[in-house]
Amino acid sequence: MKITSRSGFTLIELLVVIVIIGLLAGIGISSFTGALNNAKHGKVVSDLKEIKEAIKILGVQTGFAPTLNSESTAPTVPATVRTCTFNSEMLLNNPYMGLLSDPTGSFYPGWGGPYLESIPLDPWGNQYIYDPDYTCHLTTSGCEGLPDNKVVRGVHSGGPNGSGINAYDVDDIVTVICVP
Repeated sequence: MKITSRSGFTLIELLVVIVIIGLLAGIGISSFTGALNNAKHGKVVSDLKEIKEAIKILGVQTGFAPTLNSESTAPTVPATVRTCTFNSEMLLNNPYMGLLSDPTGSFYPGWGGPYLESIPLDPWGNQYIYDPDYTCHLTTSGCEGLPDNKVVRGVHSGGPNGSGINAYDVDDIVTVICVP
């Protein structure tokens, strides 16, 4: 009588292979997630720099910074390129921001825009915010080198958790326009 051998994998061998594949997949997914978060942060920084430049050009051409002091008269706030003065926060898609249009035709005398093609959303789907009295903290991305609780004029994203107007936390990303 002849004994035949069976070829194939045992259950233990299959389980070991499945565990190894699972570990490699977990490592790959966590690396991808980290790279994706870094890319989103980089996109925000790029958007904020572009918005900062548009606000500076608006200030140079009109002599005024974005403001909500009045929706029927020209703004009374000096340009951000020379001084830091304070007024209300606003979402960048607000028509009185002055980046896409001069809403009344005389709100920003000398308006030569549009200064941006469109107002982007941050990578998490939230609007960017113009804040003339943003308080920097040591943990805020973009406030490096500034003292804790330093008030600045800036544009910011609420970060992954989407904090908005007057709702700041550690995942905010800010570009400082002016430091008083």
